[in-house]
Amino acid sequence: IVLGGFSQGAAMAIYTGVQRKEKIGGIVSLSGYLCDMDLVKKINNATMKQIPIAMYHGAQDMIVPTQFGKVSATMLKQCGFDRTEWATFNIPCVPQMNFGHSVNQEELTKLAKFVAATLPKDFDVKGKSNDQSKKTEQKQND
Repeated sequence: IVLGGFSQGAAMAIYTGVQRKEKIGGIVSLSGYLCDMDLVKKINNATMKQIPIAMYHGAQDMIVPTQFGKVSATMLKQCGFDRTEWATFNIPCVPQMNFGHSVNQEELTKLAKFVAATLPKDFDVKGKSNDQSKKTEQKQND
């Protein structure tokens, strides 16, 4: 499982993901932030702290300021979530349209690479391991 979201959905993905009892594959935050700084300070589970977290943000975001995301990524790292990565993207701020609160192709490409890297090596896009897919294909061909 990779939890992710955009804006407040990203905040909820982080909030939910770091508290799960079972380890997940990763967390993706697009233009998001850590909504409870005290929460991550209390987490002592070393396994949970190994969750890969991608935090990507538009450099000119006027809705969720870029600084919110950057401070959140820094806090996660300081609290032991060492696999947190932070990146900004040049997304134009267009008043009356997106105010820089959007994603671009470069960010989506980085997101796709992050998700692909977090999935098990034998995972295919149909949600099955490659071994399961081969068995299904074999049955269909018989």
